[in-house]
Amino acid sequence: MSRISRYPFLELETGIRMHLAHTWRTRLLGLALLPGLDPDEALVIPHCTSVHTFGMRFAIDVVFVDRDWLPIYIEYDVGPRRVLRSRFARSVIEVAAGGAGRLADGLRLQRALVDGTSARTAPAPPSR
Repeated sequence: MSRISRYPFLELETGIRMHLAHTWRTRLLGLALLPGLDPDEALVIPHCTSVHTFGMRFAIDVVFVDRDWLPIYIEYDVGPRRVLRSRFARSVIEVAAGGAGRLADGLRLQRALVDGTSARTAPAPPSR
């Protein structure tokens, strides 16, 4: 059982559990020093515009989201010892490498369900 399994979470329709880093300590530790991340798990760091991967032992995808939880920028396959920033982000979600597409689909679907619109009409993130 990993450290983030004890954090509060929200499960998306796509089956990804988004664990919330809600304390100073959980935000500081993030995914550092963990042996890996389950493909069905993600770490949400609210009110955050930058992250680092110092102390990471595996690659991750980093999804920067706006205030409506829609992806605005995705960085794929981020290795250790990197710093990433998106000035326009409201929060950051870290997921196992290769999982960003599924996470982005889940976020758009979740938003569509909240808004009562079709998932097909939900806006797609800008390509970068």
